[in-house]
Order: sequence, then C-alpha cells, then structure tokens
Amino acid sequence: MVIAASLEALVMVFKSTRGGTEYSFFPAVLFIAAMFALIALGSYQWLSSRIRGADAQTVEHDGGGSEPIGNGTKSDPESVAK
Repeated sequence: MVIAASLEALVMVFKSTRGGTEYSFFPAVLFIAAMFALIALGSYQWLSSRIRGADAQTVEHDGGGSEPIGNGTKSDPESVAK
C-alpha cells in the first residue's frame, strides 16, 4: 500500500506541475502521508523485533515465573558444565 501511494503521488506530482504549481498541494500531502506510513511500518517492525528478542531471553520454569538466562539454573549451559 505504501508503494502504491508513493507511486501515485509521484505520478500526480508530474501531472500537476504541467498545469501549474498550485495543483501540486494534494500530491505533496499524499506523498508525505505515504512516507509517514513507511516510517510507522518500520517503527512497528523494529519494536516487534525487540519484543520477540526479549521473550527469547527468558525461560519458563515449573513455578510459573520467568527468570533471565544466566542465573545459574539448569537451563544455563555454563552452569550445567560446572
């Protein structure tokens, strides 16, 4: 959708400049909205990857709680080797 909106805005900019610069307001707003959507999608992807990374660093125990890896439990490979 972002690609379609930005391409449409680009085509409209070229068409509107033939008629005069006063008609280029709507294409410029459409292009800004497409870039905002692209930045919002990138931010969403970045934040989603950070949440999944945090979930991968915790281990569920039988007690129902979660503890970070590396605290000396049996799930820590370094503590099993000791």
